[in-house]
Amino acid sequence: MTAMLTLRRFLALCALLFWQGGFLFYSAVVIPIGLDVLRDEKFRQTWITERTTFVVQVTGGSANTAYYVGSGAFAFLAALAAAVGAAFRVVDRRLQGVERGKAAEPVAAPDRRGM
Repeated sequence: MTAMLTLRRFLALCALLFWQGGFLFYSAVVIPIGLDVLRDEKFRQTWITERTTFVVQVTGGSANTAYYVGSGAFAFLAALAAAVGAAFRVVDRRLQGVERGKAAEPVAAPDRRGM
């Protein structure tokens, strides 16, 4: 292996570790703290998660591209990344009904006392 290939793979491995570690740290630390701090406005955690997830996904896509470019797995990973991007767009469109920065109207729970 050449020195440049070794360096590229090392940097890609670091990016992959950052990607996976980012998800672990975010789910184990940031979400619980955010929900605790935002007590009455927990819906705002979804906007924090949305922005953070985008950054972490871009990091993962970049890392996978750097690691697998030139291999047979690259085409599969590119198609998978396109599918994930399309799924994000679909979910984002569905969430457009809730105006950013404002909570959706709370839905009253059905009265079950008579049951």
